[in-house]
Amino acid sequence: MPAADWANLQAGLEAEEKPLSLRQNPYKRTNLPWAEQLQPLPWSAEAYYLLERPNFALDPLWHAGAYYVQEASSMLLAQMIRQHLPQKENLAALDLSAAPGGKTTLLAAQLPPDAILLANMRHSASRQNEILDQIIGCLAPEGVLVYSICTFNRYENEAQIERLLAEREDLELLRLALDESWGFIESNLGYRAYPGRVSGEGFFLSVIRRKAGRAKKLKAPKKPSFKAVKELDNWAKKLDTVWGLDFWLRGEEIVAFPKVHKKLGEQLARSLYLLQAGANLLEQKGAKYRPMASSGQSLAWAKSAFPSIELEKEAALNYLRGEVLSLENMPKGWFQLHYQGLPLGWAKGLLGGRMNNYYPKHWRLRQR
Repeated sequence: MPAADWANLQAGLEAEEKPLSLRQNPYKRTNLPWAEQLQPLPWSAEAYYLLERPNFALDPLWHAGAYYVQEASSMLLAQMIRQHLPQKENLAALDLSAAPGGKTTLLAAQLPPDAILLANMRHSASRQNEILDQIIGCLAPEGVLVYSICTFNRYENEAQIERLLAEREDLELLRLALDESWGFIESNLGYRAYPGRVSGEGFFLSVIRRKAGRAKKLKAPKKPSFKAVKELDNWAKKLDTVWGLDFWLRGEEIVAFPKVHKKLGEQLARSLYLLQAGANLLEQKGAKYRPMASSGQSLAWAKSAFPSIELEKEAALNYLRGEVLSLENMPKGWFQLHYQGLPLGWAKGLLGGRMNNYYPKHWRLRQR
């Protein structure tokens, strides 16, 4: 590394104030409250540096999923998606090491609407070579493997890619066309982001593609893992038809899952322990259904499916704290509470103008 780059790296590592960046949710666009402080991030659409750190917990838009606070260097993943995402219908993507979920949500935002994304949330104690060895055989012909890691250690970065390419003749390295002014350093096997050159905390990324070949066919399971639900009363009419959903009964929960990925979903359900599959929308109470508290922000519902009330900021924060609000013209039955046009969650209007707050207890805001 040249002396000037080393000095910049050292200064970047020692800086007390780390760069702050965020990415807007393309499915929940709205005006952010600090527009004058936002500086566009050139390598990722709808991503920005933020000059000052606000208290995100006191912003209802953060709770509504309008944006995600994410380290800037890691959003280079957006360039791989833009340049090398396979142009196929019904794509299946896997984030093998998804916790805490920043790059997973970026991938979900960039994938086509008919794609399916599997996120493995287990914190793996295995070393990188073990992880890669276990997954490389699962890569589909013309499928793309993105290897990204927040370290500068060559043995964990380029050496892993070098080993894979030496062991398997059916893999090829893909290059990215990056603007030099962004500051990323191209090595022989990937791309590095050093603090001091890129305003971020450091990152490595490499992209490998499996050459064309014959894909393995999934066998449909003999017995479905979930019980299909055919009748949802009037609830089915409240869903956005653009997603093309099937409905499964999982315990007492009604899960919505894309029809085009039904076979893969069944295969995964029989092979893995799924914390969540699809969108948990309803729960069964006897012969009736009611919306699950956690589905209040789901994109599966049609925008006009339920009555809604738009809240001012302070009322929105009180709702997020689990408080009961006094609202004018409150509808009876289930309705949604919105902030800047985005749904925050459920409430239920009762007789006598009373209201039940159904915002999930484990999500509730404690700050004031």
